[in-house]
Amino acid sequence: MFQPATRGLRTRAIHGGIHPNRNRGATTVPLYYSSSFAFDSAEDLADAFEGRHPGHIYSRISNPTVGAFEQRMAAVEGGVGSFAATSGMAAIGALCGVLAEAGSRVVFARSLFGGTVIYLREVAQRAGIHVDFVDLEDLPALERALETGPRLLFAEALGNPRLDIPPFDRVIALASSAEVPLVVDATLMSPALFSAKECGAALVLHSTTKLITGNGTAIGGVITDLGQFDWSGHRSPAIAREVDRVGPGFAFLAALRRAGGLSAGVTMSPFNAFLGALGLETLALRAETQSRSALELARYLTTHDRVTDVRYPGLAGDRYHERAVRFFHGGSGPLLTFSVLDRASAFTAMNRLRLALRATNLGDSKTLVIHPASTIFHECSAEERDYSGVTDGLIRVSVGLEDLEDIIGDFDQALADA
Repeated sequence: MFQPATRGLRTRAIHGGIHPNRNRGATTVPLYYSSSFAFDSAEDLADAFEGRHPGHIYSRISNPTVGAFEQRMAAVEGGVGSFAATSGMAAIGALCGVLAEAGSRVVFARSLFGGTVIYLREVAQRAGIHVDFVDLEDLPALERALETGPRLLFAEALGNPRLDIPPFDRVIALASSAEVPLVVDATLMSPALFSAKECGAALVLHSTTKLITGNGTAIGGVITDLGQFDWSGHRSPAIAREVDRVGPGFAFLAALRRAGGLSAGVTMSPFNAFLGALGLETLALRAETQSRSALELARYLTTHDRVTDVRYPGLAGDRYHERAVRFFHGGSGPLLTFSVLDRASAFTAMNRLRLALRATNLGDSKTLVIHPASTIFHECSAEERDYSGVTDGLIRVSVGLEDLEDIIGDFDQALADA
C-alpha cells in the first residue's frame, strides 16, 4: 500500500491520489466529467450537505478528478490538504477572500508578479482590504507592518521577474512571533526545487499553469495548507466559523472550499486537474533538465558582448546565489533575465529568435521569451517597474526542454545583429 509520508517526492508525485481499488484498477487519475453525483438515499445526500460524511455533491464544490489532483499536490508538498482553483490569480483571490475582509490588513512583499500587483490594487483594495507592500530585506519595516495585525504575509519564493529570494529564515521568525500566516507563492520553483514546508510557511500557492502542468495546455492554481499554523487564533470570521465546525486542523481548507467553491465557483475543471496530475508525474525530471539548461544559457549570455546584467540565481556571481543554495534544492528553475541596450534592441533580438516563442507563459516545455515592460508590467507604475528591475531592455526567458545546443544556438544567432 502506498504511504505518502514515507516516500520520496518523485514517488509521491506519481502515486499520490490514485486508488486502483476504487477506480476499477485504473493506474492513472480517472477523468470524471459529471456536474452532479447521485446518492443511495435522501439521508446520505443530506449527510453530505451537512458534512457528516464525505461525498461529492456538485462539481462546482468538489469533483473526484479534482480531488485526486488535490491529494497528489498535498502529498508532494507534505500538507494536510489542497484546494485547486481555475487559475493562479483565482487562488490568490480566494485566499484573500477567506483570510481578509473590508477593513482588515494584509502584507505583501514588494517584489511581486505584475498581475498580482494589479489584482491587489484594482480588486482587493477596492473591496476595502488595506494592502501594505513591504521590502522583505527591510526587516524593521516588516516587523512594523506585522505589528498592525495583518491577516496574512505573502511572498514569492522567487520574484518574477526580479529573481530575488527572500531571507526566509528571518521572515518566518517575524511572522511566527506575530502569529501571522506566511503564504509563499512557489510558482517559479515548484515542489521539485523548493519546500515551502521546510521554510516554515503556513500555506503554499502555485499557478499550476506553469511548472506543475508543464506543457502550456491548462490554466489552474492550487493552495496547500502545510499544517504548520494554528488557525484557532486567526481573526477571520470565515476561519472562526470553520474552527467551531471542523476544528482548527482543517478550518482553513473548509473555509476556502466554502468561499472558493460553493460561493464563488472558482474550482478547477476536471480536465485541467487531470492534466495537472499528469504533469506532476514528470515534474522532477523536467525541473532538473530546465534548471541545468537555464544555468548553461545564463553562463553563455554572460560572455556575450551585446548582453548586460544577466540574472539567474544559479550563477555563482548572482546576488541571490547564496540563498538559492540554501533554500532551493536541485536547481534554480527555468527562469532567467538579461538586458540589451534598449527596447528596440530587445524587440529586434526577440523577433530574430527562430526556436524560442514570444509568449507570456513560463515553465513550459518550450522555451519562451517576453518583454516585461511592454506586457506583464505595462499597467504598473514606473516605481513598481523600477523596483522589479523591469527596464526597456530587459528580456525574460523561460527555458524549455529542447536540446541545450539548439537553445543556445538560437539566442546566439538572434543576438548577432541585435
